[in-house]
Amino acid sequence: FYNTQLREQLSTLRKQLPGADIVYVNQYDIVYDFFANPSNYGFKATTQACCGLGGKYSFTWGAQCGLTGTVDGKSVTVGSCSDPASYIIWDGIHLTDQANRVLTKQILTGKFFEPSTFSISNRCQIQPI
Repeated sequence: FYNTQLREQLSTLRKQLPGADIVYVNQYDIVYDFFANPSNYGFKATTQACCGLGGKYSFTWGAQCGLTGTVDGKSVTVGSCSDPASYIIWDGIHLTDQANRVLTKQILTGKFFEPSTFSISNRCQIQPI
């Protein structure tokens, strides 16, 4: 629903501001594909956070990454995994650096722009990431 409404509003803005480049980037489909096809991107852990406390998702609201928190009445310091590049999720909320790197590379291909006729290469020089 949100993305449908956003696209409609962007279409209206394009008409109101014909000299402006207004582009929607479909980030959702890219990140969804990380979870659907993790091996295509070199990811192994799809549901566990790299930096967190055990359990199915390695995520606890009371204990944030890198901090000391209280879980079940015990003081714990939350550390990170040994191979963050193989994880999609950093701390239960944010993507890892590697996931953000892959996301950025996918965005810069231009395949996820709407309108699809928008070309980033005509507007800037892209350097390797």
